[in-house]
Amino acid sequence: MKAKLKNIQGLHTAICLAILIAYGMLGNITSFESVTSLRLDPTSVISLVGLLLSIRFSQYLYKRQLKNINAQQRLEEKILLYQTASIIRWAIIEAAAFLILFLDPNFILFGVFILLYLLWIRPTEDQFRRCVLKKV
Repeated sequence: MKAKLKNIQGLHTAICLAILIAYGMLGNITSFESVTSLRLDPTSVISLVGLLLSIRFSQYLYKRQLKNINAQQRLEEKILLYQTASIIRWAIIEAAAFLILFLDPNFILFGVFILLYLLWIRPTEDQFRRCVLKKV
């Protein structure tokens, strides 16, 4: 089980590094101009609402996918469903981070918060046990 979880954790790390590298190369993270010149016009509000909805939607799909796991399945099948649910959640969050970077660079600080959130939901063995093995 630990070897399978290492694969999932490696994929998560790769996604986080991709976002970090993109923000480091394309975003202007080092200047505080994006924080001080933050303006809220209608398109910015739409971007912010879209960001929040994408995080909520990723959580919804993640939990919905985890509901497909039943107690009679083998551990390998449960790990695959957990991996699929995690990838779906990360892909939506990653897309939101890249959309902020390319479409609305004024909100780059929120993209950094997305990256921190993505780091916070890192898959661990305890999380796997809580989400998947509790159904046994």
